[in-house]
Amino acid sequence: MLIFPTAVFLHVPKTGGKWVKAAVANAGLEFTEWNAHGDIHNDLSYCPHRDRFVFAFVREPLSLYQSYWRFKAGAGSLIPL
Repeated sequence: MLIFPTAVFLHVPKTGGKWVKAAVANAGLEFTEWNAHGDIHNDLSYCPHRDRFVFAFVREPLSLYQSYWRFKAGAGSLIPL
């Protein structure tokens, strides 16, 4: 989760969140990163600043699952493809 002065970005896994963080940092925008127990993909049902504009990116489900499968297979937690 990235916390901005007037907004909150929910980092949904495999939807470009790392790119968003890099783009925001390169643009020089002020933000803090909020992690639950060191996990950037923390419980998205909890938002510490519900009074701010909250946004996230979503992805077409089939390509999301394909990307997630490839990620897990490459990490060694699934049988390699």
